[in-house]
Amino acid sequence: MASSILETVVAMVIIVVVFSTAMVILANVLKSSVSVTQIRAAALLKEQMEKTVASTTRDDLTFNSGDIEVRQAILPLAGHTGLVQVNLIAVDHKGRNLAELHQIIKDHAE
Repeated sequence: MASSILETVVAMVIIVVVFSTAMVILANVLKSSVSVTQIRAAALLKEQMEKTVASTTRDDLTFNSGDIEVRQAILPLAGHTGLVQVNLIAVDHKGRNLAELHQIIKDHAE
């Protein structure tokens, strides 16, 4: 009888260790995978970049699209007249970066 209780306890410990390891692996895989929010943020940045390239105004701006905040900064490119660098960053409500997009474009003001 004692050996069957001991065997049961050992089997339960092995099962708990296996399931715990599986849960840790699953949590790491889910955390490192690309989320739908990150894909949506990247699509928003691409759309905003296309609008900025087509636009004649070169203003910094910030806007929200649902739970994603898009920040646009336009900086003159050092040493190159007529070119500007557009930096777009999408952040969530906690301030974490979801996506970034950088592009050098011709400045229409020149």
